[in-house]
Amino acid sequence: MTSGSEPISERPVPRVRLKPRESRRIKRGHRWIFSNEIADPVKDLPPGSLVDIVDERGAPLGRGYVNPQSLITIRVLAPAGREIDAAFFRGRIAAARSYRERICGSRTAGREVFGEADGLPGLVVDRYGPFLVVQSLAAGIEVRLPVILDLLDEIYSPRAIVLRNDSPARGLEGLAAEVRVARGRLDSEDGIVETEVDGLAVEVDLLGGQKTGWFLDQAENRLRLAEYAKGRRVLDAFCYAGAWGLAALKAGAAEVLAVDSSAPAVSAARRNAERNQIGGRFRAEEASVFDRLRGLDSERARFDLVVLDPPAFIKSGKKVAEGVRGYREINRLGLRLLAPGGILVSSSCSHHLPAEEFLAVLRRAAADTGRTVRLLEFRGQARDHPVLLSMPETTYLKCAFLYVE
Repeated sequence: MTSGSEPISERPVPRVRLKPRESRRIKRGHRWIFSNEIADPVKDLPPGSLVDIVDERGAPLGRGYVNPQSLITIRVLAPAGREIDAAFFRGRIAAARSYRERICGSRTAGREVFGEADGLPGLVVDRYGPFLVVQSLAAGIEVRLPVILDLLDEIYSPRAIVLRNDSPARGLEGLAAEVRVARGRLDSEDGIVETEVDGLAVEVDLLGGQKTGWFLDQAENRLRLAEYAKGRRVLDAFCYAGAWGLAALKAGAAEVLAVDSSAPAVSAARRNAERNQIGGRFRAEEASVFDRLRGLDSERARFDLVVLDPPAFIKSGKKVAEGVRGYREINRLGLRLLAPGGILVSSSCSHHLPAEEFLAVLRRAAADTGRTVRLLEFRGQARDHPVLLSMPETTYLKCAFLYVE
């Protein structure tokens, strides 16, 4: 076990000066410093090592970890001069847990640490019952990972800790991809565990599933679905393991058609439906979602509630126009499949698509179909994925509930 006084910082900590007028965003609480904002050379500093950041006049701005290989060259971690040791990380992880206990209440699954929003840039920790899944997304976390894993063991006493370090973000940090069980043991060699999520008994693929195994950020939006689902015929597009459709059936939906292009996801969705004894009202199909929705439209199929929760269509700033076309087309198809008086639940997890632009996409799709659409609710990510007000980048999920005439 790591001692609370064991230092994991470097001495002396070098100072890095910012260019004139580049400190304003940091003084307002932003935690990223980009390569073109730095005046002093940093190319010889070890990735993940600590630096003290100062403005052009030498006034202290904070302490963070540096990575010369990354466009986000410095991630601000703490006030200038703060000792970055095991006690520091223990305090931050404990504070993240306390926030969730106060704000989110009792949960069997959810996000425990959300990077910058919890003062731990580059660290993500999700919990599924007795299992933790960790993502190390920055060199500053990577070099301190043994200490962080010790602390997670100490604070949560999990049965196992899985490292899901297969995110493309690691490549931007010069970090290799890896997926492994770092501590303890899983219930099965294939990484599939059974747990409760959203009040449903489900299987979660900790080693090979999307993200860390489940889309936890939509949990509160799926709870809101209950108000609209009773007695309705539901289409769950991009269903993955069936979370939206299962939530709708739990709330009293008449039946669900779930569609996804992934055969393993569709199989998991079917098993989850059987596990919750609602398989008779749940049908899952493996198909290209765009093609299947076009086919349903040509068949004149109509639904009372359509859920569109696609993967991010915009992976980078260069793909915005292409992604917007994708969002417009899928929402146009969803609107066409709705019976009058139906509900469309449409989401985007592309942080390159701001909320106002996503609403503009929905307006254009409504105009394309000639439907009259009312916005019932516009929601974001669950509260265990907190938004840091000083960092717009910590908000990414948009979820619109729409009434369609």
